Amino acid sequence: MGLMNEEAYRKGVEALLRDEGFDVERWEYYDEDGYIYGYPSKVNLDVVVRDGKVLVLDITAHFRRSDLQPLRRRVELFERATGRKVDRVIVVSPFVDDEVRRILVEMGYEVASGSPRVMKEKRGSKVLNRS
Repeated sequence: MGLMNEEAYRKGVEALLRDEGFDVERWEYYDEDGYIYGYPSKVNLDVVVRDGKVLVLDITAHFRRSDLQPLRRRVELFERATGRKVDRVIVVSPFVDDEVRRILVEMGYEVASGSPRVMKEKRGSKVLNRS
């Protein structure tokens, strides 16, 4: 998908959500303690809010196993820094391999992917697949 395509897709999703009455924000934060990557860095999350419910969207061209821990930590850091509880996390990616998808679902996250396989619901989370 590429970085420019990801940004275009992100902007399109943001516009659609705003049109439907959702508040959309790009949360940016400087992680001076290095909680996410082990060294100080700027981090961000796409956050959607409606009726007090906080949803995190992670939009990426390819979600890999190495993305699992940083995503979990970014969500934790967001909650700690803002005092807001995240109610749902959805990973949006055309490429998520089966093992990573299984782990995401076990973590309580939802997956929207173009991958042809659909996993059963586990622990109240869904795999959102519209193939």
